[in-house]
Amino acid sequence: MDRQPNDMLTKGEVAAYLRVTPRTVNSWMSQGTIRFHRTRLGEVRFRFRDVQEFMDAALDTIGPAEGLENARTKRDVSLG
Repeated sequence: MDRQPNDMLTKGEVAAYLRVTPRTVNSWMSQGTIRFHRTRLGEVRFRFRDVQEFMDAALDTIGPAEGLENARTKRDVSLG
């Protein structure tokens, strides 16, 4: 299924898309390195466009060979 830039994703969907655990997504949220939104019920959602921008910035910073799965160990790297 093709995603549109304004599609909203759950934390689990973002984790699956980026091939990391939801805990890693939580860490990025806490660090302020990935943009997210809260619904009126307080649920966390991510705009697909923001996830793509995050991924592009992360790969520019850490390099594609290392991959996003190792980004959680790079606490000194600014991804946003």
